[in-house]
Amino acid sequence: MILDELVLHDFGQYRGRSTIQLTPPSSEQPIVLFGGMNGAGKTTLLDAVQLCLFGQMARCSNRAGAPYEQYLLSCIHRGAEVEGATIEIVFRHVSDGQEESYRVRRSWSRKGKGCREQLEVLRNGIFDAVATENWAEQVEQFLPARIAHLFLFDGEKVEGYADPKSSAELIETAIYNLLGLDLVEKLDADLQVIRRRKKLSTRNESEKETIKTAESERERLQELIQTTHQRVAELNSKIGRLTARREEVEAKFRKEGGHLYEQHVVIEYEYKTAELELRGIERDLREVAASALPLLMLGKLLNQVADQASNEFASKNALLVRQLSSERDQRLLKFISDKYTNDAMTSDIRCFLMADQVTPHSSSKGNYLGLTEKGGASLKALMDHEIEEARGRAQAKLDEFQKSELSFENSKMKLAAIPSVDALAKPEQERSELAHQVALLTGEQNSESSQLDRLRRELERKCIEIERMYQTDAQSTLDDGDTNRVLRHSQKVEETLSKFKQAMISRHLHRLEALVLDSFIQLLRKKALVSELSINPQTFDLELKNKNGEVITPDRLSAGERQLLAISVLWGLARASGRPLPMIVDTPLGRLDSSHRKRLVSHYFPHASHQVILLSTDEEISGRYYQSLMPFVGRSYQLVHDEELGGTTVKLGYFEEMQNVH
Repeated sequence: MILDELVLHDFGQYRGRSTIQLTPPSSEQPIVLFGGMNGAGKTTLLDAVQLCLFGQMARCSNRAGAPYEQYLLSCIHRGAEVEGATIEIVFRHVSDGQEESYRVRRSWSRKGKGCREQLEVLRNGIFDAVATENWAEQVEQFLPARIAHLFLFDGEKVEGYADPKSSAELIETAIYNLLGLDLVEKLDADLQVIRRRKKLSTRNESEKETIKTAESERERLQELIQTTHQRVAELNSKIGRLTARREEVEAKFRKEGGHLYEQHVVIEYEYKTAELELRGIERDLREVAASALPLLMLGKLLNQVADQASNEFASKNALLVRQLSSERDQRLLKFISDKYTNDAMTSDIRCFLMADQVTPHSSSKGNYLGLTEKGGASLKALMDHEIEEARGRAQAKLDEFQKSELSFENSKMKLAAIPSVDALAKPEQERSELAHQVALLTGEQNSESSQLDRLRRELERKCIEIERMYQTDAQSTLDDGDTNRVLRHSQKVEETLSKFKQAMISRHLHRLEALVLDSFIQLLRKKALVSELSINPQTFDLELKNKNGEVITPDRLSAGERQLLAISVLWGLARASGRPLPMIVDTPLGRLDSSHRKRLVSHYFPHASHQVILLSTDEEISGRYYQSLMPFVGRSYQLVHDEELGGTTVKLGYFEEMQNVH
């Protein structure tokens, strides 16, 4: 199947008639790239394709459980004198080796408070009444509605499929639809209805009435469950959209310094603390500077003083020695002269002693310091201990000062960056409103989920109760031979269908596991992360293992890896379908980081299908991603919304700045 053309006439944001050619020019360029800002109408294109093909069965993004007619009315362009809208899709499909062209035109117009819808199908340019009348069944031959979500999806919402519960539901639904097991389920349900009717036919009126009342209650519970389940899904969708918007507002809030304003009390405290600490260290440095620290600048002079003091001490000691020697010599000479009368000997001794006293001494330099012994000891202690101690304290305080000064400057910058209350008033209000809405919807969703669980338990009890009613006096109800035969054979058929279903699932599950694993490995940046993938045939739970055989739970994967896993599940299921169907992806890169975006651009989009339609913003496929994708792009368009005209127009070419890159 190939989509050749999409025509929108007064549909959604598109005013007037917009005709878009979608045919890829070659198999080497399968991608049709649409670029548009938020609100320009990208998602509207995806909704248009689904609505035109599936009508009431379409899974449109903004329907949110609204009645079909009301939804159609909401899709009419809000321009003056616009009373209706039209969508046309032209596609080709090969059937029995022959290619045929179809044009599907779905239009509707206001009629009172409701609307009137018309559907027209042309095959090979000729109106086909049979296809028009039975289009709901006919479209199943081209693109079954039950597997359309494998090919037409919003890339921003697929991460939910990485959740074990969501992925199990997706895989189970896809397997049943791909293998046609949904028909087996329907046949099984029909058999149960036949069995119950046969059993009921043998009961008296009172028992019949009791069973009918119980079955009516069961149907009521089933309807309530369906309605509640739909409501939970709607709330989940709303919460998802509001959460995405909240993240955008939060990013804007942070960009404008909102996170700093929220922490202004802490930042102001940090600033004051850092300032006090810095001032304290400055005081300590002044105290160190008031000690022996300045003498570090006089190191050479202090050494000279120490040398001079040493010389003076030596000179002083030498002088003292000479004085003592002189006194001793005088006493000696007096003793000799008094004791002996040999004048010649006395004279010789006197000459010797005098000559010895006048011998030059090394300490005979000039004395000008006049340091005392205590002063000398103080000088030695100053040079040996106090100056070095002051040096160490000063260095330690300088290190503390640098760290403290850096902390002070950082806190000062944060304090200066705190925006005013007025500057944040609008984003803060929007942020608060979104948080309030999300909280309300989350509370409502939790309430509805609890209600859904309660209804399911009640339904389970009611089913058991009904089954017991049918089993009561079972033997008496089997007296009728025809009834007995029908019940016996239907039971065998049910058992056969159950075995057939399990056999079909087991037969195809291994192939599906291999396809999903292969898809995931192709998209993963870390190839060794996952080496094994299995799907439980009973619960359809997805299990990943690494090369050591250890189970990898989803919470161990990054947000980007979970989104890639979800896309791999969709890609693997689409490959398993064996149907050559086009693929349309809205918000293709979602909230992936750069490395995971690169994997999608290079490994997924060019090979996802023979025709891939991407609906991107200017912040997704841009720069290097745009350049990587360009060789595979056959057509490109830009959706331009004009506020004055109040509508979106489709222009050739991607965003202008991207064109300049190429």
